[in-house]
Amino acid sequence: MATWLGGDPDSGIARYFVAIGTTPGGTDASGGWRDMGSHSSGLIDGLNLDLTDSQTGTPLYYLSVKAKNSAGLESAPITSKPIVIVKADVAGITTDGEAATDADYQRHGYHVTAHFSGYESERCGGIASYTWAIGTSPSLADVQPFTTEGLVVHGNGSGAAQIPMDLDSGAEVFCTIKATTKCGNQLQSTSNGITVDTLKPVLTMTSDNDSRRLYERTADSLLFRWLGNDSESGIEEYTWYAGSYPLAADIVNATMTLEESTPPGTIHSVRDGVPTFFSVLTS
Repeated sequence: MATWLGGDPDSGIARYFVAIGTTPGGTDASGGWRDMGSHSSGLIDGLNLDLTDSQTGTPLYYLSVKAKNSAGLESAPITSKPIVIVKADVAGITTDGEAATDADYQRHGYHVTAHFSGYESERCGGIASYTWAIGTSPSLADVQPFTTEGLVVHGNGSGAAQIPMDLDSGAEVFCTIKATTKCGNQLQSTSNGITVDTLKPVLTMTSDNDSRRLYERTADSLLFRWLGNDSESGIEEYTWYAGSYPLAADIVNATMTLEESTPPGTIHSVRDGVPTFFSVLTS
């Protein structure tokens, strides 16, 4: 956005023309003069300006304006002071969970952890301070107001925060990191939320006729079925194995699956009269 002002006591100003260049009066950055009508301000968009290198101080840009009166006469252009192009402030990314990668669920409610990275303020010389908050919806601070408690800054616009909590199973919270630049501007980002799940999944062994069978007529192949249920975070996967004694895996090693049954032909009894013990775990 730029603003200018001109006058003509006789026929008045009919139109203004603006241009941006890498030299005073130049038009190379804007692709020529742009007709701004009779307006004394306007947005000059569609530009592709390079950032000014802090070491060399180049490139610099200049805004030039000229006016045309109702008689068709043009003024001499006037040119602004040099314009330095700097990178815009960047609000970083906030993630939930104890690990650096984002988590959607945690198995306890006794603390909340967040990580953040990517905060930048080149034009203001960096970030002056950080605070963080926890809310029941994005950007809210109704669980924990903005504070510096438990917040550690690693440098380069990154850090982590953790604070004790007493959250019930099923509670969902969102972490917000607010950075204040050395110019006093505030940059903010909020996580996508994390849910507390302290309830273990429930597993039920089933069979073709929905009853527990202790004996099979043949040792050629054994089939096991089960049902899993987790009303909060859901079942991620199952791990099953089979052995000749409880919790053993000497018949079939641990196998991960998303299905709720063993594939046909994968379990064979050791011999007639010897029990086969089947185990299944879930996460």
